[in-house]
Parts: sequence; C-alpha cells; structure tokens
Amino acid sequence: MIHAARFSGRHTPAKPSQAAKGYSFGRKVGKWLIVLVLAAALVYTAKQAISFWQPLPNLPNQNNYPIGTNYKDRINLLLVSFEGEEVSWLGVLSISTDQKILFLPLDPGLTANLAGSRGEYRLASAWKLGNLDGGEGMNLLWDSVSRELAVPIDGYIATTDWPVVAARFGGDAPSILATVTSPFFLAKALVTDPWPNGATASLSRWEIWSRLTTLGDRDLESLSLSGVTTSVAVGGQGVPAIEAESFDSRLGPLFREAGIAKAHSKVSIVNASGIPGAAVELARYVRNLGGEVIGIESAATPAKKSTILDHTKGSLSSRLAPLIRADVTRDTQALRSDLEITIGENAQGVF
Repeated sequence: MIHAARFSGRHTPAKPSQAAKGYSFGRKVGKWLIVLVLAAALVYTAKQAISFWQPLPNLPNQNNYPIGTNYKDRINLLLVSFEGEEVSWLGVLSISTDQKILFLPLDPGLTANLAGSRGEYRLASAWKLGNLDGGEGMNLLWDSVSRELAVPIDGYIATTDWPVVAARFGGDAPSILATVTSPFFLAKALVTDPWPNGATASLSRWEIWSRLTTLGDRDLESLSLSGVTTSVAVGGQGVPAIEAESFDSRLGPLFREAGIAKAHSKVSIVNASGIPGAAVELARYVRNLGGEVIGIESAATPAKKSTILDHTKGSLSSRLAPLIRADVTRDTQALRSDLEITIGENAQGVF
C-alpha cells in the first residue's frame, strides 16, 4: 500500500531521538553558563576598576584633615608597619618628577617633640597617644614625622608587607622599591582588596600605582640619619634624637622642590599663635622646600586664624598652608617679602 504522504508534496520529519534532545538541552545550558561566567567576570572587573580609583581604607578611628599635595614636583609618603598595637617600622619615600628618589628609614625609637605640644616621647608613641585622644593616632604620627624632618608629608601607606620585603632583600631601599614596582606586585594590586595584604592608606590604588611605576630605573638615594642625630637623656639613659640644625644642613636640601627652589621666594613669618618657637619651626620647612626666610617676629596680640599673603604665583604657599591651617590670599604687589605669613592659634594642633 502506498502512503498518501508520498504524493502530497510534504515531508513528515522524523521525531528526534532522546539523545538528540539531551544534546540540544546541554548546548543551551552551556551557552547560558558561558554568558553567566562572562557577566560575572565583567561585574568583577568593573568593581575592581572602580575600587582602583577609590581611596584605600584608612586606619581605624582616623580623622581625616585636608592635605595640600604638590604632585608636580615631589610627593613624600610615610611608610608604616605595625606589630599588634606597636609601630615596628617607619620610613619616608620621597618621589620627585625630575630629581633623585629618596628613601629615609626612621628608627621608631627616636625621641621626638611630638606634634600638638605632646612633649618628648619615642616617635612611635605618637600612634598610641593619638588614639587615646579621639582616634588621632595616624594624624599625630604623620604630623610628628613631618615636624621632626621639617618636610611636608603628603600621604601614608601602612602594611605588614614593608618589613617582610625589607627582611627578604636585606632591607636596602633599592631592593624594596624594585619589589613593590615589580609586575607581580602591581598585578596583585589590581586583584586584591584591600591592597596589598590588608594595607591601609590615605591614597587610592591609582595614586600609589601611578607614583610607584614612575620609579622605573630612576636613581634612588638611600639616606641615613647617621651624623644628624644627638643623644638626649631620658630616664637616666641616652637615647637618639634628630638634631634639627644638622639635619637641615645635610639632608634638608635634598627634599627641595624644583619649582619652589627656582622661585626662591623671600618669606617673613609672624608668630601670633601663642606657641613658643612656632615661627622657627615653620622657617625650617621654608628652607627645606627651597625658600628663604628674611624675617621672624612675635605678634603683640594673638590671631585666631593663620594667613598667608602671597605676592607671587609660586607653589610655596600651597605647600605651607596645610601645615598651619592657613587661608591664602594672592596678589601681585612687589614688596620686600614675597610671602607674608601669620601663624594663628588654629595651628596649635601642629606645633
């Protein structure tokens, strides 16, 4: 018997087998899995890209305050490591756009006049003392290091990686910098959160990455406090302390910023803060940055607010203003002083 379908012009397809159905379903599932994996990868990449531009977490209880950073010439970073609640390692990394990179290790046991009129303590003690007073540990450590060196500190990076790297490579600055700028270390920065190994910082990953990658094969000078320290008596024992005049004459000029040194602005300072010696301390910053101090005096009456009258277009006032919490007024008058600075009572948290 001949089936009518043979003469109808139509073809009756065979039903797919059970195996074919399973294969088709598997392909669909596979495609969806690929889509989901790609979407997850895209979301993860986007999240990491966004976090790369965001600030790293600050240390617990840290209260931020505005810092003026002149990235054009130089940025000074405080590197910190902790063992439990103790500061175990300190260093200052100074990155310049056209001069040598500087690395200065600091003994946490150095005796220092801590910022905020806290008195003489070990430099590392600033962390604990600050935290006892409103969670200002990193701020007090940051300010105290800056005050000892009379050099602006623009940011910090705190991580347990610093002493590990130092121990692995003998503790010399070139090896440390070669490690943190290696492709592996920077790749790690892109995929770990926070960066790296629980790091905290006042900078974003991008700022850290962009600064460290500029080092490359740049000349690096490893500095030492040998010859610029003196011994002071604390508890019947002699402990090391930085001798300001020796530091400023031997190491201070290395931290000069090209634009400021070229302008060589003349600066007069009036101390209206009620803090003895505040003008002398600020004068150290002026000289170490590349300016010239032509006058220091004390005001007959105190001023509430620090001010800077800047008669130039230079960057010195931008570097000094955050140190004394000053308002800056600019004009083009030709006077004996290029900068007229008044230190007010609001600077008492610094000196």
